[in-house]
Formats: sequence, structure tokens, C-alpha cells
Amino acid sequence: MNLGPTEPGAPRISFQRVHETKIVKNRLHFDLSVDDLDEACHRIEALGGHRRDDHDFYEYGYSWRRMADPAGNEFCVVLDR
Repeated sequence: MNLGPTEPGAPRISFQRVHETKIVKNRLHFDLSVDDLDEACHRIEALGGHRRDDHDFYEYGYSWRRMADPAGNEFCVVLDR
């Protein structure tokens, strides 16, 4: 399910079902679409976030990186093609 932007430049939000159960309190996972993975990840790291893995993921025509905010909440940065 996708929620489109409400105004030009606003984010697009997508909801996806996953098979695995979540065992920690974080019940929401964000995927952020960006034009440049490196630039976005450097910005996230400058704000106190960090990468969760030392590699990128590629599947179903998408490439992404798993990141975490300063509190450890995971999210993905997805290359918008």
C-alpha cells in the first residue's frame, strides 16, 4: 500500500507485510527513497545515525542500505530509480 505525497517534494510512504515477527518494541520500519545513497547515508551519519551492515542489498530491482537512528531504530534508505 502506498500513500502518495500531499504536495510536491513531500515524502511517499509505503507499507509492506513481512513474514518475520518483531521481537523488540520498534513496530514500524521506514524506507526512505533517495536519489543518492551515499549522500543520504553521510547525512544520516552526520546526524548521529549509523549503518547496520557493511554491504548494500539488491533485490526486486531495488538497492538499499539498512541504517539506524541514534536510538538504534532501524530503517532503510532506498535508491529511487
